[in-house]
Amino acid sequence: LALSYSSQGTNERYSRLSPAGDEGEGWDLSLGSISAAQYPNTSTGGAAIYYSINGIDGVSDKLLPIPGKSGYYDTQHLSHLLVYQNPLNGGFWQVWGLDGTYYELGYTSNARRVTPLLGTYQWDLDKILAPFNNNVQLKAIVVTYLQDSPDGGATIRDASIAQIQYGTYLNGPMSQVAGTIDFHYHMQTVPSGQSAFATVYGTNYNCASAPPSSTTLRCDDPTQYGSVAPPSVMATMSLDSVTSYVGADTANQPAYQYT
Repeated sequence: LALSYSSQGTNERYSRLSPAGDEGEGWDLSLGSISAAQYPNTSTGGAAIYYSINGIDGVSDKLLPIPGKSGYYDTQHLSHLLVYQNPLNGGFWQVWGLDGTYYELGYTSNARRVTPLLGTYQWDLDKILAPFNNNVQLKAIVVTYLQDSPDGGATIRDASIAQIQYGTYLNGPMSQVAGTIDFHYHMQTVPSGQSAFATVYGTNYNCASAPPSSTTLRCDDPTQYGSVAPPSVMATMSLDSVTSYVGADTANQPAYQYT
C-alpha cells in the first residue's frame, strides 16, 4: 500500500468539471483495477469495449483478447500475467502473476463500479493470495470499498478503499486476522452501516469562501448549472485518516494513525 504523488494527473486535468482525487490534488492510493472504455461505432475500429489493467503486479497496460481462448487476455506489452474474465458473479476478473500470486478484482459488489449507461466500468482489487502449494492455509489480503451513489446504487459515482485486512485463510474464509487498516472519509451521504468509515460533509464544508450556491458536496465538485449537468462519475470523497491496527480493528489496538 503506497500513497503516491504525481504532477502528471494534475497537469493533464484541463476541464473545470474535473475535481481532484479523494486523496487530494495529485495524490493516489489505489491498489489496482481493471477498467472498461466504450468506443462508439464512429470510432476508427467501430463500436467496441476495450479493457485496461491498472497497477496490478506493477503492470498498467491495455488488455487484448487471446484468439481461441474465450475470456483470456494478454497485455499489449509482454508482462507474463495470466488474465481471465470469469463470467460468474457479474463477470469478475482473475489475474495470476509469474510467481503464482493471485489477484481477484470485482468479485464483491463493493468492488464493482457501474452506471446505467456503461454497465460495469471498473473492477477494483478485492483479494490477493500469496503463492501456495495447497489450498488449506493461505496468506491473504482482503479489500473492501466505500461507494458513493447518488441514486441508490444504480450509479457508483466514486469509490475508495474502506478497509484492508491481511492474515490467513483456512479452507475459505479469513480465520486469523494479523492486521487491519481502516480508512475514514468525508462524503455527501454515508451509506447504511458505513458510519465507521465516513462522515457527511454538511453544507459548504471546508470551502475557502462561500460558493455561488450552497453545496453538500466537496467545494471543487461541479453541480448542476443551468442545463449543464455534472459528470456522472467523479471524485466526491475526502480522505481524512488512515489507521493501522494489530489484529482486527475491534481489538482497538491501533499501531499507527495518519491524518
